Amino acid sequence: MDLLGPVEFGEVLMAYGLHEWRGRLRLPAVAAQLPEEQTRFFAARTLLKNRRNVIAGILAAGITGCVRVRVTATDIPIIRVMGADPLSNYSRNKLAERDTDGSADYVRRLAEDPRPIEGPILACARSTTGSITLFDGMHRMAAWVAHVAAGRAYPVEVNLVLTERPSPVFELPPPSQTVSG
Repeated sequence: MDLLGPVEFGEVLMAYGLHEWRGRLRLPAVAAQLPEEQTRFFAARTLLKNRRNVIAGILAAGITGCVRVRVTATDIPIIRVMGADPLSNYSRNKLAERDTDGSADYVRRLAEDPRPIEGPILACARSTTGSITLFDGMHRMAAWVAHVAAGRAYPVEVNLVLTERPSPVFELPPPSQTVSG
């Protein structure tokens, strides 16, 4: 993982909001013609309305800073998705899945697309030297793993929120997977 430099948390959230607003939480076509400042306002409002639990989870983890990093194929073993599932496992399962919501088909389309996967990708970690957990961009990163496996390795930029502790709910394994003792 290569450190590219610091980034403000507000910038990280805005990138997340704009990506969601232009994608999954897409608004009517007329919204695409709004001035930039109005677009940013509505993207932030939409993000806070629809992804407040994710934002709350990040805030509850105690933000210590934010950086932009570049991940490469050698970083795949340290990348997790929400629920502490390794990205390679998530990718394999998602590509094999027969779903009803279209997410597996979306990952397969991205995996077959010759264009590189692009950000913004959002992740959390305690440092830039250990594992990271994806909070947004899991489907795109699953397709990136497929690109790497097909011999098309390239780096991806990730906005990494550094926190004091793991985010409750999102970075820990589901309760049924924890070991007691």
